Amino acid sequence: MVVPHRSASMDALRRNALAVWAGMTIYWIGDLAHQGEVSGHNPDDTIGVRAELLDADTDPEVRALDLMLGPVFTAAEAARLVRALISGADRLRLYYVIHRSTIYRRATWFKAEPYGGANHNDHVHVSGWNGDDENGADWTSVLALGEEDDVIDDADVARIAQATARAVHQQRLGASDTTIGVALQSTLALARQIATEVEIDPAELAAIEAAAGRGVAGAVDAFVAAVVAKLPTGNSLTQGDIEAALRAVFADAAG
Repeated sequence: MVVPHRSASMDALRRNALAVWAGMTIYWIGDLAHQGEVSGHNPDDTIGVRAELLDADTDPEVRALDLMLGPVFTAAEAARLVRALISGADRLRLYYVIHRSTIYRRATWFKAEPYGGANHNDHVHVSGWNGDDENGADWTSVLALGEEDDVIDDADVARIAQATARAVHQQRLGASDTTIGVALQSTLALARQIATEVEIDPAELAAIEAAAGRGVAGAVDAFVAAVVAKLPTGNSLTQGDIEAALRAVFADAAG
């Protein structure tokens, strides 16, 4: 009798994750709760449990891992892993990934979608694709996380800019519940009303609407440009460089 075991692909993912985050906890085979439902933690070809994917062989394979947050594998590291999995060269070995009430499915090319089940806040759930059961090659996107240094690239700058612009757009005005974004929209509506009453030049109103329509995207562009202007020249940027550039941008804004 063959004992249920991880698929070669999921075993490789487990091995690579432990190489990056030594000592982390990783669960794989389903407990009693999982056995009562369809789950990637249940082995296929096994009487009494229901696996979420089947294949043509009779080998009882488990295709899911739960990578648990802890002292080694923090929330920030979990976010890095999710990004690496859904955007890396290995992503076609995935069926789906779930973390923090969000699911990234192969069927929708790993677009972020709300997940209505358990929130998975304390772990990253990874389900593997049955077509890669025998693929025991390393997950290069995961191993690369253990090789990264503190260099900040253009994508990092863009993410910082987007987060900053979004925070500004959602900032409340004083003690009210009105956000800056809502205030901008209200101002634009008022501008349209006034334009009708005083017959403002339609071209001027169009320019105002175009500027408002750019919204957060326009703020992102401006913020990125401001940060880049403060960065030192050269091909290698450190964490200190980016922090210095950000502080300089905020100092200019405050001045």
